[in-house]
Amino acid sequence: MKSTEKSARPASMNPKKVNPAFERRSNNAAKTAKSARPDTFGSSPMAYKASKKKTLPIIMGIITLLILGGILYFILTQTNLLQSKSTSENISEDITSNQTNIVDLQSSSKSDDGDNTAEESASIQEEDPNSPAARAKAKGLPTPPDININDWQYVLVNSEHTIDENFVPEIGIATSLSTSTEQDKRILEDMDAFIKNTEAQGLEVYLSSGYRSYETQKYLFEVKCTEYDYETAATIVAIPGTSEHQTGLCCDITDIERSPKNAELENTDTYKWMSAHCQNYGFIVRYPKNKEAITKIIYEPWHFRYVGKEAATYIMENDLCLEEFVELYV
Repeated sequence: MKSTEKSARPASMNPKKVNPAFERRSNNAAKTAKSARPDTFGSSPMAYKASKKKTLPIIMGIITLLILGGILYFILTQTNLLQSKSTSENISEDITSNQTNIVDLQSSSKSDDGDNTAEESASIQEEDPNSPAARAKAKGLPTPPDININDWQYVLVNSEHTIDENFVPEIGIATSLSTSTEQDKRILEDMDAFIKNTEAQGLEVYLSSGYRSYETQKYLFEVKCTEYDYETAATIVAIPGTSEHQTGLCCDITDIERSPKNAELENTDTYKWMSAHCQNYGFIVRYPKNKEAITKIIYEPWHFRYVGKEAATYIMENDLCLEEFVELYV
């Protein structure tokens, strides 16, 4: 039975015997095929690693160059901006400097022109024998101030230059600690300073007489004529219409009430201080000593007249009376 079952097994169930020579050929063909298969990453893993090692430094080098280039570009850009800003500032400074120089040159030119004009004017005046400068030079006096002698403060009132009996100035009130007077309103500011600064020295200021109307002057003259002859009276009290008091530009100032007034008043402390400083406030001693032949009025160390600071300084420093000053201009 056993032999029958064995012989009845299908042929497919029997293992085939392979020719050893054929088996060796098959193995060799497989190896050859395997060795001939293309390698996606190179000929071998070692070759890939070698290629990677060569490529990586190149890439890093390129990246480094790009970074360095960017940094260099940034530095150059900022440097150019700073240089441009500096150049702009320098240009601005140059423009400002040039503008300043132009202004200085213009100012210098104007100053030079002004100096030249003043010098030319003085030269022309000296060449004209009737100019104030030439007249002053002829008398041995310095060049007088450049003024308009027809202005109100220079008005000359005397026996040869009369004032209308109806003239009345715009009146204001001048005051000291003890007295007050009526004056031309235009002189009050300087007169007030004159009085206050005199009193600040501890001196008494008595305002005896300021503005007088034509009628008041007429009355005073007539009274004086009862004491003296006409001509003598006229040297003591001005004839009506020839008195400065009617202008309101003068004032009789003493230390205390004094009647009659005389030359002894020059010895009072009030007069000494006021006569030494009057020009600082625009006043002069109107009828000074040794000028009686010109003024036709006796020496009055109490009669102060306003002419403005410029004229007052020239008059007092050169020992002139108002007639002599006006004569330089007319």
